[in-house]
Amino acid sequence: MENQVFSDLKIENMHILDAAETRSPCPKCGRSRKYFCYTCFVAVGLLQGRIPLVKLPIKVDIIKHPNERDGKSTACHAAVLANDDVTIYTFPCIPEYDRNEVILVFPGEDAVSLETLIQDQSTCGTENVNSDLNSTSEDAPKIAVHKKDDSTNNSIEHPSIGSSEENRVSDSCSRNTDVRKRKHGLDNADRQYSSIESDELDRDGAPEERVNAEPVAKKTKTKPMPTFSKVVFIDSTWKQSKTIFQDERLTDLRRVELKRHKTNFWRSQDSRPDTYLSTIEAVYYFLCDYHRLFVEEEYDGQYDNLLFFFTYMCNKIKFSNPKGKFK
Repeated sequence: MENQVFSDLKIENMHILDAAETRSPCPKCGRSRKYFCYTCFVAVGLLQGRIPLVKLPIKVDIIKHPNERDGKSTACHAAVLANDDVTIYTFPCIPEYDRNEVILVFPGEDAVSLETLIQDQSTCGTENVNSDLNSTSEDAPKIAVHKKDDSTNNSIEHPSIGSSEENRVSDSCSRNTDVRKRKHGLDNADRQYSSIESDELDRDGAPEERVNAEPVAKKTKTKPMPTFSKVVFIDSTWKQSKTIFQDERLTDLRRVELKRHKTNFWRSQDSRPDTYLSTIEAVYYFLCDYHRLFVEEEYDGQYDNLLFFFTYMCNKIKFSNPKGKFK
């Protein structure tokens, strides 16, 4: 079929979905479902054990508005296909989040791209390190210094955090012994190195070629470590979403938006721009960006199957409905 959506992605064959013509009972709750149970997040009927499963690089929480119909929500796609890493909560029953560990994906004035978030955190981290270094040098405890007073033959002690005189003398002796040992070791190492160096020189003073020399490994540029361990998404209509993202448990979270991607969602978006994605699209595109920025392994479609159900429904609606939309 021509012009199918996501035709360039590595999504498993969806013919098994065509074979599921009738509804089947959920193996957990017993309710009648078509492809999967959107309450228990498991496949039903012919699809049991035959749908792709996806492993995610980060934990995902999805907060669903109580008025959002489960059967129409795309959030359940993620919970079914990546059940080990995705948790769905129904608002207002949501956890308390640590802003240092969690980010929220939702558009808005104070939302930034994932790349910008990394740059901001890197700059903030550098400032914190410099601040710590300055405070360390200023606030470090002063070490006791003993000066000999020739006139009184007494010691002058500067204030410090320390123990008894015997302990200080013992520590001083230990340090002197350690210094002598290290110096002795360095002297031996210097003589040993000089001997090796001279042996490697030929009569003309040129170094001999090392036959078994180890090849020098090339330094590879490593990707930065993420400053968060969980990402939160909101699953609701745009009118309903305001109630959720203004909740005090979410307002303090760093916010990220995805502007570079266009939606293929078939339902009306209330005149919103086409960069406003459905929930499963947002999860997928975020993970692709996350992989590109943080995961060393090259991306090879590891998360494409998150769109397994979404792609099937998109194409089915597109070619069965001339307008490609329904409410």
